[in-house]
Amino acid sequence: MMSGKQKRSALDMFLDSIDGDTDCVSHSTNKTSTSTSTSCFTNEAKKYRQLASNFMSDDREDKSAALFWKCNQHSLPMLSILARKYLATPATSVPSESAFSKSAYYGRKERANINANTLSQSVFLKDKLMTEK
Repeated sequence: MMSGKQKRSALDMFLDSIDGDTDCVSHSTNKTSTSTSTSCFTNEAKKYRQLASNFMSDDREDKSAALFWKCNQHSLPMLSILARKYLATPATSVPSESAFSKSAYYGRKERANINANTLSQSVFLKDKLMTEK
């Protein structure tokens, strides 16, 4: 335990590392300096921290990331772009599940002596050479 101090989160340390001026200029200006962009991002990251805490402390049952970003996309315009990009990843992938199934078949206990390299090559070849029906 830390004496008298709470352990700082990674987000707190990140926000401190990029902390700049709190003034944020409009995105309509063509000349945006790096420090101003950093300041805008810092402000938005701090605002995200506050909104996320409030969102998680609400009594609502649905606390999904999609709902959070739908509610807060206008308050956090830069982060919402990243959220749309990275939260759009599909939940499952049939090809990867198929590859794991094939590797389990090849690596079964009857083939206990197969080494990792041979197993990897066998799964790769089976996946790439197998014709779809």
